[in-house]
Amino acid sequence: MAGVVRFIADLHLSHENMARRRGFSSIIEHDEHIINEWNKVVDKRDVTYILGDLSMEKKTPYYLLDLLNGVKHVVLGNHDRRQDSKDLLNYVDSVSGMVHYKGFFLTHCPVHPLELNYQDVRGNIHGHIHDKEVGDPRYWCVSCERVDYKPITIEELLQRSTPLVDPINESLKQVTRFEVIDDSGRALVRYGISTELSIQDEGRTLKVFLKSNNESRT
Repeated sequence: MAGVVRFIADLHLSHENMARRRGFSSIIEHDEHIINEWNKVVDKRDVTYILGDLSMEKKTPYYLLDLLNGVKHVVLGNHDRRQDSKDLLNYVDSVSGMVHYKGFFLTHCPVHPLELNYQDVRGNIHGHIHDKEVGDPRYWCVSCERVDYKPITIEELLQRSTPLVDPINESLKQVTRFEVIDDSGRALVRYGISTELSIQDEGRTLKVFLKSNNESRT
């Protein structure tokens, strides 16, 4: 039977400053809390993607990963040193850069919004920003403190969020005037509009369907 797939980021194991920032009295209390919360929801058949920053540029805490249940795939973060990857592989099942999983980009840092305009991309599951917000519903941050220190499934993420929308098309819905301007600044065409505007062809085409004075123009 296949296991459940989950996601989490920014473990920051044995990182003293992060432990204090998260309200723990010591790195021991911090690390034990992460291990206990992880193992409450993950069993040995489950798969967890750890989206970067396992520690703070140290390999000494890697042994703690052996205490976490399940299969572990790591997407490296900015505080995961590349030269430590060989040692890291003694404790996890894979180490990689960005992963494309079921329509989602799995990364440490959030990707540029233009990367999400492709038709087969549903969004970006990431870490790095901790308690900050991207401000775009296509992004899901799974830093430890954002998911109650428990790896989380896609279904759980979707239940937490507002419906996915295309922010470009949403902003176009607010347009009430349409103008075509030449390089001298002269308006060649000017309409007050009741219309539909749509970004199509993976962001390369703007289609404008105009209705003005009960006449249709395209």
